[in-house]
Amino acid sequence: MDTVKLIVLGMHNILRWLILGLGILTLIKMYSGWIRNKPWASSDRKTGLFFTIALDIQLLLGFLLYFVFSDLVRTAFSDFGNAMNNPVLRFFSVEHSAIMLIAVVVGHIGSSIGKKELEDKQKFLRSAIVYTISVALIIIGIP
Repeated sequence: MDTVKLIVLGMHNILRWLILGLGILTLIKMYSGWIRNKPWASSDRKTGLFFTIALDIQLLLGFLLYFVFSDLVRTAFSDFGNAMNNPVLRFFSVEHSAIMLIAVVVGHIGSSIGKKELEDKQKFLRSAIVYTISVALIIIGIP
């Protein structure tokens, strides 16, 4: 069981860097498309889609860590009141998971904007704003 936990934790840690890279790439494409008034292309939608797929995989790995493998979370929920006074327990049992879950939801909202019937410039701008929020939340929530 410890080996599986280490593998899942390792994948979760490595995937964070891929997500940050995809998030930054997505932001560059969205802001570039908006500033340069480019036409919306399927590659623009796919960049955001890959970002959200990576977020979904990360969320699944995080759920495994949270609900199956995390001794910290078990400790926190055994005495929740005391855990909220411990910054490490509070961060991993509440703050990290809540911030990241919100970041995933916001990322999906950004992905759905590309499917809407909007002018290309509006798609780029709205997507850029929403993806910026998602990436900012991810940066805030990284341990």
